[in-house]
Order: sequence, then C-alpha cells, then structure tokens
Amino acid sequence: MTKQPTNWLAQKAMLTSLSVSRWHPYAIDREVTDEVHESHNAAKDTGRYNKRLVDKSATMPTARIMNEARHYHMRMTQPWLDNASARILPAALYLDYTAQMNKFRKAFEDEVVKFVADYPQHVEKRKKAINGLFKADDYPSQDRLASLYGFEVTIMPCPDAGDFRVDLAAEHAEDIKAGIEATIKKALTTAMQEPMRRIAETVGHMAERLRTYQKGDRMFASMVDNVRDLVSFLPAFNLTDDPTLTALLARMDKELCIDVKELKENAGTRAVAQIAAEDILAKVKQYF
Repeated sequence: MTKQPTNWLAQKAMLTSLSVSRWHPYAIDREVTDEVHESHNAAKDTGRYNKRLVDKSATMPTARIMNEARHYHMRMTQPWLDNASARILPAALYLDYTAQMNKFRKAFEDEVVKFVADYPQHVEKRKKAINGLFKADDYPSQDRLASLYGFEVTIMPCPDAGDFRVDLAAEHAEDIKAGIEATIKKALTTAMQEPMRRIAETVGHMAERLRTYQKGDRMFASMVDNVRDLVSFLPAFNLTDDPTLTALLARMDKELCIDVKELKENAGTRAVAQIAAEDILAKVKQYF
C-alpha cells in the first residue's frame, strides 16, 4: 500500500458511535430467593429469582427497534480500535446511514412516548399476573422511566496527525503526531480486514451450500441476495483502494450473482459457481 498523506483517512471516512438505552423490566425478589435457598437447603449464591415487571409485549417495540438499529449500525460501519465504541463510517455511506438512523430514532422515541403514557396500565396488568410477588417499590415513576430511555448517534472526524496543534515543545508534539499516525495505520489495517471477513462469511456459506446440495433440497434466494448486497456496498469500505478487494468484488458480481433458480436446476451452472466460490474463498483466506 502506497504511503498516504496524514489527512487521507479523515477525508475518506469518519467515526460514529451509537448509544441506545432503555429500562430493563426486571427486579430480583430477595425474599423469594431466600425462601428457595432455605427450602432446598442450598447455598445463598446458588441462584436468584428475577421477576419480569411488565408483560413482554409492552417492551417489545422499543427492544425491536433498538436491535434493528444496532444491527444496521454494525453493518454500515467497520471496527476502529480494539474495544472502542466508535466505528469507521465511510463518507460514501454517510447520507444513507444518517437518514436511516434518524428513522430509527424517530420510531424509538415514538414508542417510548407511547409506552410511558401506557405505563400505569401495564403495571396494573402485571400486578394481577404476579399476584403476591408484586412490590410497588420495584417500579420507577413515569418521569424516572422516561429518563431511562435514550437514542444518540455521534459523528466525529477521524484523527488527523497533520492537524494536531498543541502548545508543546516541538519534540513532544512530533512524538504525539507519530503516535497518532501509528494508531491510524493500525486501525486502518483492522478496518480493511472487515470487508474480507464479510466476504469469507457470505461466500463461504454459498460454497458450502453448493457443495452439499442434493436434488430436491431447498435453495433460498437469500444466498445469492447476500452476495449481491456485499457487491453493492462493500466498495465504500475499500478505504485503501485495495486492488485485491476490488477484483474479488468484481468476480463475485460476475461469477456468483446468478439467479437461484438457475443454480438449483442446472447442475453445470451450480458446479461452475461452486468452483468460483471456493476459489474466491481461498484468495480471501490468503489475505489474512
């Protein structure tokens, strides 16, 4: 890979983090827990009794949106640093990403408003269901409940060693700049492994399915659709303009994006596609 200017990554990508919080409708009933331990003559650390405070259906809408948002966030971004909450978002995907995340935020907030408004009814309904296990102290107030929910997307620029300005002695400033450049290089290496990992997973599944296919077996269109999906959006993740990745995606488009009906009914087409998938998978494994 040719040496890039220090602000190169900052021009091609940004960092984004997603923070979604919600109320967890559970409470430990210590009295029941102690009763179970005593009745079975068991050690006190054996277990604990968790109560669900409202019906599962009441919290499902916010949980579903939260899971969908996190899945989309992970799909559209790449790792930045080990254990870092921020992830790399290619500039080419910024508009699509922010538009979709705004839709998730709006849907999440609408469901929170509805849930908080209906909260007293949910509590009353659950009170009847759990009967003698009900304790009013387990439940937050409506105001407190609303404060437990949040949906925040933060966009930040990637570090730029060339734009580092701090009032330090020149030798110290240069040391810090060198450290920033090393961090960016490490993060970029990790980020470029992510599209290869996705190819390995998707093409590997296709190769396995084609290899083991028997007449009469079901073959789902999603197998090919997942390959098409990678071909359509992985070019945005090629932050280093890696020719290997470009060539692999071109081969996937040409050799694997075949109508699933043709793959199922034509043994010759299936055999050619399997060989191509196996070869692409082998080349991806060499990358690592």
